[in-house]
Amino acid sequence: MKERPRGAFLLGLAMLSVYPTDIASNIVAGLHLSRQGAPWWQALPFVGLTLLLLAVPSLIIVLLGKRANDILPKMHDWMNQNSWVVSEIVLIFLAALAIKGLVTG
Repeated sequence: MKERPRGAFLLGLAMLSVYPTDIASNIVAGLHLSRQGAPWWQALPFVGLTLLLLAVPSLIIVLLGKRANDILPKMHDWMNQNSWVVSEIVLIFLAALAIKGLVTG
């Protein structure tokens, strides 16, 4: 059975709302802002970047149309094979933030 766009959107939203890693990264970003005493609007770049990354497949479909059917499976395979690279980059970034916090007090 083929899902309609509204149903697919709601299913995707439900799935994204329960990913533990996404929840953890949002909590960490919020705690960082709270610890620094920063106003809520300083989280907007984080939110914007997160939404942009989530929208990449949809943007590719909108921009490339039917050609996206060839590109998206290749991107999916690359991400499955190289997801550890992305994870390592994020871990290095978070470690750098932690070290900076320890050094500067």
